[in-house]
Amino acid sequence: MCSRYFAQEGDLFGNVAFMTSINGSGEYVFRTWDDENLPFCPGSPALNADVFGREIGLGEPYRLETGYVIKKYCELCPDGEDSFCTCPEDTPMLQGCIEQTSIFYHPMVCGGGPTPTVNVQYKLIVIILDYSECGYAPNITETEILELYQDVAQKFEQCSHGTFKFSDVHAVRVAPPCSFLTTESCKSWAISKDAEEALKQLLGVTSLMDDKYYSYVLPPGMAAVCGWASQAELPGDRTWLQSNEYGVRRWATVMQSTLNNYGLWYAWGGDEPRADATTAMGTGDACPSAPELAHLQWATSVGNGGGSIKKNTLTPAGRPLGWNLQATYLTNKNFLRVNTDWLSTYQNDTLGKDLYIALRVAKGGDVGLSSEYANKVHVHESKAMALNTFQTGSAYQDHHNQIIQVLAPDSRAVLPAYNLVMYTGSLSASDDINVYICRFTNSESECPAANTLVQWPSMPPTSPLPPSPRPPPSPRPPPSPRPPSPQPSPAPPPQEMPPSPLPSP
Repeated sequence: MCSRYFAQEGDLFGNVAFMTSINGSGEYVFRTWDDENLPFCPGSPALNADVFGREIGLGEPYRLETGYVIKKYCELCPDGEDSFCTCPEDTPMLQGCIEQTSIFYHPMVCGGGPTPTVNVQYKLIVIILDYSECGYAPNITETEILELYQDVAQKFEQCSHGTFKFSDVHAVRVAPPCSFLTTESCKSWAISKDAEEALKQLLGVTSLMDDKYYSYVLPPGMAAVCGWASQAELPGDRTWLQSNEYGVRRWATVMQSTLNNYGLWYAWGGDEPRADATTAMGTGDACPSAPELAHLQWATSVGNGGGSIKKNTLTPAGRPLGWNLQATYLTNKNFLRVNTDWLSTYQNDTLGKDLYIALRVAKGGDVGLSSEYANKVHVHESKAMALNTFQTGSAYQDHHNQIIQVLAPDSRAVLPAYNLVMYTGSLSASDDINVYICRFTNSESECPAANTLVQWPSMPPTSPLPPSPRPPPSPRPPPSPRPPSPQPSPAPPPQEMPPSPLPSP
């Protein structure tokens, strides 16, 4: 049971989430214990720190004290009331935002840390939105949704090495009323609120099951209204997807939005957000990158010190040291982590970075890698503080995962920002490669030329290469209808997938 110690009547309890969009827009909301999203007004001081000066952490429990001020929205003032626009008293308020309040960190409440990302049996209801009454009819059926999500489920299982499985997926079509906030303004929190009310009426229940995730598929034409292909709560349990080829019909978009719910931010490239083409968390059609796999706990580092390569590992300077890497699709022990503790910035929460090094081959979940990135060694940087905070503390901070280097086999590259030189050997027929790292003090010339590679020491392998990966599963039979139930049913074993749709109203 949730604790409400020190609460007063009228206080709100919940957590802060970010409504993030693949196209770059977003807003902060307060997710109440009643699972309602109440937006913060732009520039709200409540987003800076709580009343004791503690930095606001996404997903952490908070209490809004009685006396919080709601800024009104109405049809006359679609951007909210201000000094130039006031909602008439007899006009119903469409929605409010939190303009000013006292926010308290409230640890003695529900919950116990971040949502687990391993050994997951994922349960999802996909809600197809039908706004035919105002000209926005859906163009996708329940059966098509389930077929698309069979492919999505396979990608999740491949990328997670079997630790994240879809166990229960339903699709249902509902017809919520058109309104200014939904079909004209595309307010995602209003879309989900109206859709869930329509779903409860369809099912004949007063509340929805809280052990499921919800995804809302918008009809054609809404993409132009919304200006985004997908949106998600970070963290949370809701995603919103357009029905075009950039939304629900693209598995990487679905994965990206789903992992936003689990606290994973977008991937960076060239100091631009969402610009990493090697991962579904950017613009790629491939599994998450090495730092993302680590943060999700879907993969770990190779042995022999490969998870904590520090100054004393790369001492003396100018001497390369090597490790063998298997392609990430082959094994969940697949990357090197370099703690750049020889740099003065390493202990800084903002500037300190770890490097993640992995071999990516265009097979398995990475079959969609472009030729620019396939069959090469990737180097990503990530905030060093992220290593210790993803599963504890401020777990949902943006780790700023960014790709900074791609090395073809048999090549040498300098990472001047980190005083490192990297070398790669040949890519073997079994999709593994030797990678060497050399630290320098003043100049990269302290590290040897690549043509002396065979003379350098390597860390011995910890185990033989694993057997070849299993072939993909045979196509599943088409789904058969199953009536809905207001009570949650036991999850079927994975082999009994695919799930079946809820009937249309």
